[in-house]
Amino acid sequence: MVPDFNNELCDNCGGCAAVCPTNAITVFFDIIEVDLELCNDCLVCQKVCPVKAISKK
Repeated sequence: MVPDFNNELCDNCGGCAAVCPTNAITVFFDIIEVDLELCNDCLVCQKVCPVKAISKK
């Protein structure tokens, strides 16, 4: 399962990118990109999201 970002809920805080152990998440202003080749499906990003904008895809 890979993270799925809800752009309407996301406040672009960057917390998800900061905790990603594989640096698979990049935040550019209001765009969040996940490198699926780097993502190891740990979903640590989901656990730290303060607005619950990340779910399992």
